[in-house]
Amino acid sequence: MTVSSSRKNIVWVILCLALIIWGLTDVRKRAHFDPVLAAENPQLVSKHRTDLTVFTEAGAAFFDGRDSYEVSNPRGWMYLYPPLFAILMAPLHHLQPQWQGVVWYFFSLAMVWGCYRETIRLLNHAGLAEVTSGKETNKTFRWIQVAALAAILFPILDCLQRGQVGILILYLLLLGLRLVLVGASWWGVVVGGAMLSLAIVFKIIPALPVAFLFLLLMVSRVQKAENVANSFRLLGAGTGILVGLFLFFFAVPAMFIGWQSNTAHLKRWSQVIGQQAVEASVEGHFSNPQSPRNQSLSNALYLTGTQLAYWAPGIVEPFPWKYTEMDGRFMASPIVRKTVLVVRVILCLLLIPLAWKRSGSTSDRLAAFGLACVAMLIVSPVARIHYFMMELPAVLFVSLWVWKHRGPQKAILCAGIPAVLSVMHYMFVTFPQILGFLRLGTFFLGTLGVGTSLWYVVMTWKLTTFSSEKAAPDTSNKHLPPDI
Repeated sequence: MTVSSSRKNIVWVILCLALIIWGLTDVRKRAHFDPVLAAENPQLVSKHRTDLTVFTEAGAAFFDGRDSYEVSNPRGWMYLYPPLFAILMAPLHHLQPQWQGVVWYFFSLAMVWGCYRETIRLLNHAGLAEVTSGKETNKTFRWIQVAALAAILFPILDCLQRGQVGILILYLLLLGLRLVLVGASWWGVVVGGAMLSLAIVFKIIPALPVAFLFLLLMVSRVQKAENVANSFRLLGAGTGILVGLFLFFFAVPAMFIGWQSNTAHLKRWSQVIGQQAVEASVEGHFSNPQSPRNQSLSNALYLTGTQLAYWAPGIVEPFPWKYTEMDGRFMASPIVRKTVLVVRVILCLLLIPLAWKRSGSTSDRLAAFGLACVAMLIVSPVARIHYFMMELPAVLFVSLWVWKHRGPQKAILCAGIPAVLSVMHYMFVTFPQILGFLRLGTFFLGTLGVGTSLWYVVMTWKLTTFSSEKAAPDTSNKHLPPDI
């Protein structure tokens, strides 16, 4: 064993020990709740800082006759998703809240490792993993890796700490993506489609990147009809997605709670939550949708625009920091809301020409799928800041695409922008007094959502309009594998 490998092993051991200690201390403490003590001292309720008990309480309600979309955890937060995920989480309800949090924390750590492994496999299949020839080339690749990690680090830690489901969703998307794009057998592609459908059933918003991936496969089939593999993947993915949606929406939940009960719960879910697809509200059980932790484009523009309206002469605007009070605000007016909705639709439609142009090589598809994941965050009415771990495919694969076609400097810039936006936003949310000191109000509280949307527009435009025939060869990328 070399000195270098010994040091790496020591680092891994220290990291694992630190994660174990964190889970058994901070994460367990945040999930702890004693109803007797809380009844005596209501302030203790605010110390219960986990989403996990939302899922386990709703799961228990599916089996004891309560309305799963009306019950709440100790903080008053309610369940927002179709029945299956809560049903699967129901067994944890038998544990004390703090141990529920610990169990889910270690499961989420396993999903983090799974995301890492699936990313490596995708890099291998795209010919992007072994970029080691030449000092400058290796340096560029490391900078892209560091930027990708910086962009998703705080969202991942957020998920681990607060018992959220985002890491599992990211893993299912990466696993399904790999099986669909590079699966060796038809059944493998079908399973990949089923994994993608499971991500949809667990959280709904992955429907956009999954639909986009299917569009990519359709375009590949149209453009290269003679390629049997294109038909094979299109048919397999479509079969897996359709069968998976039927199984996970209907058949599997019905095995636990009965067909009629599941159908009634799905109807209840569509009434309470499904109608909030355009604009979230407290009435739709969304907890504080105007919070800076919601960085969907609509709310990010609301937070930034509220401050601009407050500064603007001739506009009577309430105090910006009271952003939950929407009455009388310019950004809450019907014309502004409709304009923002039109913008969201247009940004979503940008994916159509992107699919037409980037359905060829595996690296093209990976970069395009990454941008669809970003579009998911932009157009969704709620995109909490921990959702932004879903940027991983975009930050990594789009930057590598830019490296091949535009050079290493632009690739590092491409990867660096989402990283800077993520770190900046977590800094502003954690230390809002910085904005008060600088007299900037809520102007920068929409940094992540607005900045990510602009980055998405630029990169989608670049990938859509790029023509390899017109581009001059970039000799700085001579060490890159030719497959990308």
